[in-house]
Amino acid sequence: MKWADAQFETQATGEEDAYHRLLRERRKRGEVCTPEQQAGPDATKCAACGPVRGSRTAHQHTGECMACHRENRPAAFRVGERVVYRPAVGPAEEGTVTSVNDRFVFVCYGLPGSTSKATAPHMLERVNIPRAPSG
Repeated sequence: MKWADAQFETQATGEEDAYHRLLRERRKRGEVCTPEQQAGPDATKCAACGPVRGSRTAHQHTGECMACHRENRPAAFRVGERVVYRPAVGPAEEGTVTSVNDRFVFVCYGLPGSTSKATAPHMLERVNIPRAPSG
């Protein structure tokens, strides 16, 4: 049985909390659902903990990290920041954030001045995550 079974049970019964009930039942039996399993097969790396964990824990649909629970949302990205787009299929592309709205991060993947592309934030990883100054 897979963890995604809760989705099918939710659709069949209409029970909204089937996933959380399934988690509780399986934890009682000693079955553990890892953050990577919770995030799904098309998950991406979390912008915050992905470089440290080295695994894909940002949920494939919501973008929420299943390990640190950080929201990988557009507001988390800043204009001028370097990012990498990692599609499920095909090569990765590096680019620069040109603008952000409430739904997308707009990234210039070509030469400066090229048209920016609307990109889902959970599909992006930071190239360099800024660190807080020490001292």
